[in-house]
Amino acid sequence: MKKDLNKYSKWEKRSIKIIDLYLDPENIRLDIENKSQDVIITDLFVNENALQVLESIIENGFFPDELPIVICESKKYTVIEGNRRVASLKVMLNPSLAGKYENRVKKLLEQVKPLENIDVVIAPDRSSVDRLLANKHTKVTRKPWKPLRQAYFYHAQIEKGKNIEDLKKEYPNVDIVKFIKMWEMHKIAKSITYGSDVTTEKVHNQRNFPVSTIERLYDDKNFRDFVGFQFNQNGLIEVNSDQTEFKNIFKQVVSDAVDKVIDTRTLGNESKRKEYFENFKKPKDGKRKTTSSNFKTVSLKSLSSVKNKLDTKGINFQLATYPAVKRMYIELATINIDDGKGFPNATHDLLRSFLECSLKAFFWEHKITINKKGNFAYLNDVLKTFEEDPDVKKIAGDRYVALKGLVGRIRQKEGPGNMREYTANFMNQVNHSHLIFSQKKDVNDGWEILKPLFAFILETIPNENKNKTTT
Repeated sequence: MKKDLNKYSKWEKRSIKIIDLYLDPENIRLDIENKSQDVIITDLFVNENALQVLESIIENGFFPDELPIVICESKKYTVIEGNRRVASLKVMLNPSLAGKYENRVKKLLEQVKPLENIDVVIAPDRSSVDRLLANKHTKVTRKPWKPLRQAYFYHAQIEKGKNIEDLKKEYPNVDIVKFIKMWEMHKIAKSITYGSDVTTEKVHNQRNFPVSTIERLYDDKNFRDFVGFQFNQNGLIEVNSDQTEFKNIFKQVVSDAVDKVIDTRTLGNESKRKEYFENFKKPKDGKRKTTSSNFKTVSLKSLSSVKNKLDTKGINFQLATYPAVKRMYIELATINIDDGKGFPNATHDLLRSFLECSLKAFFWEHKITINKKGNFAYLNDVLKTFEEDPDVKKIAGDRYVALKGLVGRIRQKEGPGNMREYTANFMNQVNHSHLIFSQKKDVNDGWEILKPLFAFILETIPNENKNKTTT
């Protein structure tokens, strides 16, 4: 039977009031728990650039070749394709829905009269739109979905009753198995409790989760054999190792990826990947095989709200015999870093001092001599010593490669990343330059990247005797 290339043009077109259109709570763009209409609109403006769509409509008009596609469910018209456009039109009628962009929208509306009705295309049902969406947003769209979003799109269809073989037949040009693997691994990542609420939130965020970095590892058979898991022919995971030990390794991998300790470049070839994962302790065999269904997603509702202070949760401070370091740590944990009301610059400056002093305390504790040129050890001296001293490698064990990579990024003096918020160069500039300053986001992001290093340094058990001085 020949394909009907004109099938979409047969769908009915109808003019409908904008207030009678409902945004789709199953929209794959959404990554929110509360899916009320108002919250959906705000999310599309904050996270999906709906404001740019609104500005384009005001400047150019509503294009007739971009009609929203809706379905009629429970006597309501639900927008399946075109949620950002419809959200923009709704905000024009009620600017308060734009949240922090309300005043900007009101200013833009001085130029135009909002639309009250628009033409839409009515699809026969939701499933009939799925293939159209897949073609637009995974292949030729002007704003394609990221790989993890595509994975959630295909998995959503499985949750609606389709099986993987159905998807393979329906989308013959799509690597369905690749996206099933991706969804499975992200589900496991979301089942883990991390030492930081901020890290947990980043892991749960489909928009920014570094799935491509982790994909480099789980696509490597050597890594799968080492950790003890495999995928079946449909991309579903089977874990053969002890589940707790498997999760501990995966927790560190995900944390390193989120904190940018590893990326697709540092895992770019087999030898680099092997050097990274062989520093972990190989897990013992499990009593039975486990699948992704055995990993329960952690609810974000259980997380504490860390807004205007650094998230120090998960830091096990053991260097109690160093009161100067302890005082810095307490101050870092209590300073308000909010822009305008708090002290982000002072906090970032203290963060630099804390990094240097905590490393010196760590070296003192383990009788490691700092490699310095003059009489005093500076920040770069202690960072370089951490990278190069063989005793550090022994102490760090399976964490050494990741921590060494992190310290290397902190020391970076040249290249496009040398002014990232966690680099020594940026922190030195905050301390010395009259032109560089830090904001809340800078100090928060810097802390989150540095946190794994602090967690390692500060958990040291103090020795009884101190017989050397570090300056």
